[in-house]
Amino acid sequence: VLDIYENVYAGFRKPEVTEGNECGIVIDSVSTEQHGLWTCKVFVRGRSLVGTKNVIVTIKPTTPRLEVDSSPGYLEVSSDEESDVRCSVAAARPAVGIRWYLGERDITVFAKTEETPTDAGGIYKSVSTLRRSFEPTENGLLLICSISHQTLPAAENASIPIRVIFKPVEKSLTTYYQIVPGSDYEVRFNFSAYPTPTKVEWRYGESFQNTPISIPVPGSSERYSTNLETLDIGLHTAILSIAEFTEADANQRYLLVVANHLGETQYEVRLSMDEAPLDGDSETRDHDNNPSTELSVSEGIVNRDEKES
Repeated sequence: VLDIYENVYAGFRKPEVTEGNECGIVIDSVSTEQHGLWTCKVFVRGRSLVGTKNVIVTIKPTTPRLEVDSSPGYLEVSSDEESDVRCSVAAARPAVGIRWYLGERDITVFAKTEETPTDAGGIYKSVSTLRRSFEPTENGLLLICSISHQTLPAAENASIPIRVIFKPVEKSLTTYYQIVPGSDYEVRFNFSAYPTPTKVEWRYGESFQNTPISIPVPGSSERYSTNLETLDIGLHTAILSIAEFTEADANQRYLLVVANHLGETQYEVRLSMDEAPLDGDSETRDHDNNPSTELSVSEGIVNRDEKES
């Protein structure tokens, strides 16, 4: 210690405060070779006093890597089964902290992290395995593996978009109100399905159990024409256009039939010339270019009055 205080050894020097720190030294520029257990011995008559301190010389972590078996650019998962996603950091000292996010939501509770020493010098490989099922509503969100470490000024991330595979999502009976007789009317019905449906068609008839007339999407039949718009990944709008709407059209019952390789879903639709009911358990929605209103019994209410909307 005295030799260090007298600058015999380059890179070591005396600390500014030595009271209560009589064996203290300062290392001017720490190197990886100085990682490990340091021992201070104080020799007194007939014996010695020994103190140790474990010095961890940090090593910046390698880049986090997501290990997925999927198409380049995104991770495809099925909504009805659990999926495993691994995030690994090959080396760091000490071990990194790993958190998982889906969009902005922290889902680390579904992950388990293992830290494995790669040498005797305190370098660790960390592997975090996320195991959970994904919902159709999470389709298109970004899955993020985020690591933190003493050497990093901010978290480093590895991320991949999620594509959730699911059959067309069911909806309750939907009624479109306030349709003006004689007008050209357009039904715009939103539905969710991924991958892209292999079959989309409109059917109509005297009841939901009896809809003998079908029109493919896109297609047309007499005063009826159909089309399909894709709004986002897994989100579509099926369009049914009716020229010169009549009371007979209002008395029909309509089915939108959508299918992909996971299954088929039938959506029940009614068209009405009546006013929309002010029901607390219902939703009324103005269309952009016509005065008619859609109501779905399963959703909440929005008033048509501009001041109340």
